[in-house]
Amino acid sequence: MLQDDGQTTVTLTAYTSVLNTYSCVLNQGELPVSAYTSTIQVLLTAAGSNVIWKGNFKRKDLSENLVKGQGDETATTIIHSLYRGGLDNLKNIRVIFFNIGWSFSAARFM
Repeated sequence: MLQDDGQTTVTLTAYTSVLNTYSCVLNQGELPVSAYTSTIQVLLTAAGSNVIWKGNFKRKDLSENLVKGQGDETATTIIHSLYRGGLDNLKNIRVIFFNIGWSFSAARFM
């Protein structure tokens, strides 16, 4: 997704333990988006959990004279790919959290 070991940084803006939600904003990064906000919610089910990941963003270049590959479709495709990759990776990890909260250091990986 990010080329040349590109990185993004986000800031956690909200955490609600009752609803199991985390919200963040994008500070900087290689993504072709601006005004990015995101919320992840984990819903516990009898079979394990469901994760809902919602985001809002605008393309980075808001001018009318866009450089090819910098439009709404590209931004949406990249964010969808990021979400799909993140959610697919969660399927490969089975984690039991003994202490849900800011730090997941008390997690046991199975």
